[in-house]
Amino acid sequence: MSLEYTDTLKHFKKITNNKSIVSNPALKGVHHKKDVLLASDGFRILQVEVRGKDFEETVININDDSEIDVEYPNAERLFINDNEVEHVLFINEVEVLKLKKVLSFIKSLGIEKIDITNVDDNWYLEPAPMEDLNISLKHKFCSNQIGDQKKRSFKTKYLLDAVEFIRSTKESTQFHMTENYLRPVQFKSYDYTYLLAPCR
Repeated sequence: MSLEYTDTLKHFKKITNNKSIVSNPALKGVHHKKDVLLASDGFRILQVEVRGKDFEETVININDDSEIDVEYPNAERLFINDNEVEHVLFINEVEVLKLKKVLSFIKSLGIEKIDITNVDDNWYLEPAPMEDLNISLKHKFCSNQIGDQKKRSFKTKYLLDAVEFIRSTKESTQFHMTENYLRPVQFKSYDYTYLLAPCR
């Protein structure tokens, strides 16, 4: 599915409007170059190919369409290359919708951190333990897997934002990881890569 420019903007705004961005003015904008859009807030990166476009290289504040006169940082080195991928989860379109609903519910409870765990080759989404919240919730979202990674933790909001973007593509996705649990993970398809840094 080809992604439309205007459809991607609301997802880019969730990244560029992150209030924790203060140090680098470039991160307030979306990098445009050829047919690729890219935005980061230091915790996640969204890169989207918009077919049929040929942008001049520039950084645009998409809140007011103004150009930001800065050089955008090189983010390519942060993505997991195909030869580095050690763990792959295949998540179909139906499961993407379920993940969105589960994450929305977890976020509505005020739970800020989520764990993705592997138990007996089944992958689960569950709230990270909290002292002041007595809840038990575990959602199995994937059985097909390559690799043996056991656990990753993420900010609930960031993972939900990524899943909402993937849901908007109306397609399945792949979830890539390396053995190093401190390295970012990424959702990947032909038209996009959505990278997320885990909580430490």
